Amino acid sequence: MRAIIKIGVDLFTASHGFLYPASEAISKALEERGLSQLAIEKIKHENMFAKYAAPRLLMGSRVLVSDDDVIWAGPAKEMLECQSTFFFLEDLPGFYGPQSMKLLRSKELVGENASAPPYLCAGLYLMNKGPIRDPKIISEIIEKAESHRDEQSAVGMETRMNGVTYKIGRYPDYHHGAYGPQPIPERSNAMHLQGCLMTLRDHPGFQLQFMSQAVESHANARKHVPETREAYAVFIPILPSHAEMLEMNLDRAQQCGALRNAASVLVVEDEPDEKLRTMRVREICSKFGVVHRFAEQRIGVYTLQQSQQVARYLRDTAELAPDIGWAIRCDVDVLLDGDIWHFLVRRAIVLDLDICANIRPDFRFDSRGYMIIPCAAFSRKATNQIWQAVNDERTWNKMALCLVGVDDVDLTLIARALGLALGSPNGLIGYQNVRDIATIDDLIATKLDSSATPLAYHFRSKTAEGKISVMRECLNQIDRNPGGKNIAVWHRLSHKLKPAIDSYRDVDISILVCCRNFLKRLSVFAKSILYQDWPLARVEVIVANPDSPDGLGEYLRSIGKECLKRFGTRVFYEEKVEAKHGRNRGLMVQRCFLRSSGRIVIGMDCDLVLPVSFLREAYVQTLMNPNAVVGVYRNFLSDATTDRILRGEINPIEKFKELLHEDNNEEQGYRGVLGYCQSAVRAIWETIGYPTEFDEIAKSDVTFMESAGRLGVRPLFLRNLHVLHLHHPRNWMGTEERL
Repeated sequence: MRAIIKIGVDLFTASHGFLYPASEAISKALEERGLSQLAIEKIKHENMFAKYAAPRLLMGSRVLVSDDDVIWAGPAKEMLECQSTFFFLEDLPGFYGPQSMKLLRSKELVGENASAPPYLCAGLYLMNKGPIRDPKIISEIIEKAESHRDEQSAVGMETRMNGVTYKIGRYPDYHHGAYGPQPIPERSNAMHLQGCLMTLRDHPGFQLQFMSQAVESHANARKHVPETREAYAVFIPILPSHAEMLEMNLDRAQQCGALRNAASVLVVEDEPDEKLRTMRVREICSKFGVVHRFAEQRIGVYTLQQSQQVARYLRDTAELAPDIGWAIRCDVDVLLDGDIWHFLVRRAIVLDLDICANIRPDFRFDSRGYMIIPCAAFSRKATNQIWQAVNDERTWNKMALCLVGVDDVDLTLIARALGLALGSPNGLIGYQNVRDIATIDDLIATKLDSSATPLAYHFRSKTAEGKISVMRECLNQIDRNPGGKNIAVWHRLSHKLKPAIDSYRDVDISILVCCRNFLKRLSVFAKSILYQDWPLARVEVIVANPDSPDGLGEYLRSIGKECLKRFGTRVFYEEKVEAKHGRNRGLMVQRCFLRSSGRIVIGMDCDLVLPVSFLREAYVQTLMNPNAVVGVYRNFLSDATTDRILRGEINPIEKFKELLHEDNNEEQGYRGVLGYCQSAVRAIWETIGYPTEFDEIAKSDVTFMESAGRLGVRPLFLRNLHVLHLHHPRNWMGTEERL
């Protein structure tokens, strides 16, 4: 009540018997305002008509109208601070009385189609400068009313008058008991005890629970609580025939914990025709505790109207609650393999994006590609700006000429025209986290592909039946049954797949290095790693240490602690190897690989200097060429230049471009795809394995490439990507000199 008074809202509550103690005073006031005697007499016998007349004739410009079966448990700021003409809870169809609709249509105050959804519940609404204030019209409405349903339809018709705007209070913050058997939310601003909630009207324990919440919310309102930027809601459009897909979609989201992490989920069923609606989709929504709504207009597919309606519902989703910062578009034909919803929001915040989605490598409509919309995150700002653009008739008419009638393309073009920041979670183009699946074989192939990082699978088929069949089969394969029944194919091959499955969660790039008596040079190499423009929290450098006598172990522990403070991860890791294997490069590389977990793996010499963009360019090129081992050009530095770098007289990272002019033609100075720097997706390393039988430095590199060639893996030499190679004496049997 204090909050209502503070923001200047008059409160009117109707209850059985509520008016009678003051009936004479109220009747006199209504008479003075011009209400007819017949209407006043009807009010005395049905106080619901007073609920229509008094707020419009006796109260201020902002009135909160509430039945006595409404429980308040939160600040309800979205409602009380709303500047629209009406803020109301949505009711089921069938509760509008006919007389008020006929009267207002006859006066041409509303159109013939005014009785369309959403339907207003007159038990709780905020009215801000209501459109009907004329006592004559109000008298006629009450005189002609046959029941309290005509009072509800009169208010409902007001929301359809010219110039009137409205917002709807959505579950769970505003819970209307008559609107389906939805679970009682743990937290709610207001709850109308209608329908299935009527039995709780006289339940003291239930009322005490919400009273305690109200006291707590009042105390919290006096504190400054910053907005939770990561809060998000999910929008799922669906055709009635896709109910089984929805059940699989929500079941999988529940298994992954995604439903629990979402603030709300809104399922919009694309069936505006009341005669064709069924309860199947709504029953599924109730089962999983998500919000169901019928589309007011046909959403459709592959039309400009689809793009317009999707923009609308994305905006509505973002406004389901005041603290929601993001709206997720998730198609019904998607199965999750992780909480991609939270992942997209978190990456968008880190990268300062307005829209975060994988980018489809299709450049027919935009040279930068366009978003893969079956799983995409839109900031609240983006949903509002896009909706304003498509909802403005003049802007839309101009914009529509440039669109193609496909929602993912259209929303991409609109977002870029508005200057919104649109990007993928890792800055790359392609199906990184959402994979298209047409058959069960596609799913298995994706799991076998170590370069894949899928958190969701989008199913494609020419028919809904075909899509449902494949989804059902794949859902069975994804099932993680601890009892051992129905175990997925990739679980039976866990010895091959575990690194690939786990890798996307921690590390993008694994760098494998051997070092014995090369600490001075390795420290220069490590410095160039720390200068990379790739996030080092996603990188691991694993260094094989065959008991190197130059203090290598201590150095790695020291730099690891420094990185832990700076990046939240050690970056550099020591892999201890017996001293007797100090010349067996293959064994040391393989030991490092077995410890690694990156999506791509790079074997490198420890005496290289990398340009700041090296990891980014190597990562992109390797993923774009998953059937190749990628190598780079090395510029050999002179002995004199190397000595100056080691003494600290030259910073090779800052002077990198200048040092590229130096390129000694060393004897046996091979440049190409070989062990000094070779990058490949994890599957290639996993399949071939680094040879461990050679007790010298170089042979294992050559043998690895020969084995790759026999499997059809080709070398790819990036002549324009350079590294600097510090000079050192060549000795294939190792060195005892500390370099």
